[in-house]
Amino acid sequence: LALELMKEQAEKDSTMKERFEKEDQIWKVQAEALIYKLNTDSVVWKDRIYVISQTRDKKTTIIRNASMVRSLKPLLQQKGNFFQGLGFDDRLKALEAYWGAIKEIMPNAFAIPKKYSLQKGVGVIVLHQILLAVMHVNFRKYGKIACFWDKEAYKKTMQKVFDGLSDTNESGNEVSGENFWLIQKEGGVAGSYSSEGGMRLLYTRMEQILNAKFPS
Repeated sequence: LALELMKEQAEKDSTMKERFEKEDQIWKVQAEALIYKLNTDSVVWKDRIYVISQTRDKKTTIIRNASMVRSLKPLLQQKGNFFQGLGFDDRLKALEAYWGAIKEIMPNAFAIPKKYSLQKGVGVIVLHQILLAVMHVNFRKYGKIACFWDKEAYKKTMQKVFDGLSDTNESGNEVSGENFWLIQKEGGVAGSYSSEGGMRLLYTRMEQILNAKFPS
């Protein structure tokens, strides 16, 4: 609710917006605005984010608003990165293209999202963090900003990252691909990375795969 109120205050009162900028909180306002739009219009995210003022049926939601805002912090607070340099509409297009690519790579995870960790805290936080590195790879490959909202560009890059990711689940079986992202009781392993340290480790593993597949 506090995040929603910050967004409303910034939209209605320019002095509040200036205050949030001075306090280095404006990224929260920007994240909230993106989330509102994703939750209403996105092919991938529509009605899957629990936003107090928007959500009518909690059964359709996968992730809470606060977790989604937190996941966008690296994209919006870090000065000078590719994502931060985009305008609002282009940021939306980039997120939609990125998640659209992931959906095509792992369609089952989006058809039955509650059985997977992809659209939950660990998946969203790590995938948004790795997005900056993916944008750099794609810009090196294609040499134009338009690649940031090119779903096929993201798909080609992320397919290699997901293909290289595997681990052993609680039953001692090695899992990869979509099965890696299943929740633990379904035989997946991504949920075991849900701590702060775990998410850092998962991000590092994905970054290493990305760098190995696409050396600079």
